[in-house]
Amino acid sequence: PSVVPDVAIRADARSFLDELICEMRGEPLNTGDWVAAIHRWRDAYPVDVAEYEDESDGMNSYHFTRLLSERMPDDAVFVLDTGSCFHVHAQAFKVKFGQRHIITGGLSTMGFMPGVMGAAAANGRDVYCVTGDGSLQMNLQELATIAHYDLPAKLIVFNNAGYLLIRLTQGNFLEGRLIGESEATGVGFPDLERVAMTYGIHFVRITGETDFDRGVADLIEHSGPVICEVITPSSQLLVPRVSSRQLEDGTMVSMPYDDMFPFLPRDEYESNQIK
Repeated sequence: PSVVPDVAIRADARSFLDELICEMRGEPLNTGDWVAAIHRWRDAYPVDVAEYEDESDGMNSYHFTRLLSERMPDDAVFVLDTGSCFHVHAQAFKVKFGQRHIITGGLSTMGFMPGVMGAAAANGRDVYCVTGDGSLQMNLQELATIAHYDLPAKLIVFNNAGYLLIRLTQGNFLEGRLIGESEATGVGFPDLERVAMTYGIHFVRITGETDFDRGVADLIEHSGPVICEVITPSSQLLVPRVSSRQLEDGTMVSMPYDDMFPFLPRDEYESNQIK
């Protein structure tokens, strides 16, 4: 209800798309200005910034993901659920030609281990699963199947001490009142190294850049399933992101996609508009 269309069309979807395609077959679309603007914004607003190199509370997941993308093979297959790892991966991972990235954005699942197993069984290639310590709990039993069939599933688990998205949402809208997001507020998770040992799965832990190269090399080179735990900050922000604000009557209104948090100064925001 808070989204107002610029152009409203009431028509059968197929008829509309057929007509639209016919119209688009005319003069070729000139995208030069648009592509130039995208490159300008990419350079002006990098996803991985210098402050993310601070590892006092773990390795920032944006920084980790950007570095990871530089080391992944050209034929790597990634499967992601839609916890906080989805936001980070979609923004910070530099995709190479030939890679496959399968994301459950339409289902919004917490944990997508069945998808990992399917991809691993389909072609016998290594499949990299990116998930969170909270989302992993939703599919934890699938580790038994992965171990039993020795599937080449490489799990990269962001350990942010609970449910980061829930923590951030409660912090934004509940005046700091937290519940069910960490051990301190009622949710505890088992030690991942012990979990891996229980299932007989190879375990790797990455806490920062000092053990990043060793850990990623072990992750890639090991034959068979791997659980790679990445210690990330428990209070890390997910930015840039679409922000919502609460009106006086309690309803939520989302900001437009081109005006994300953290908000730019208004003059800078206006200067970025394509007239």
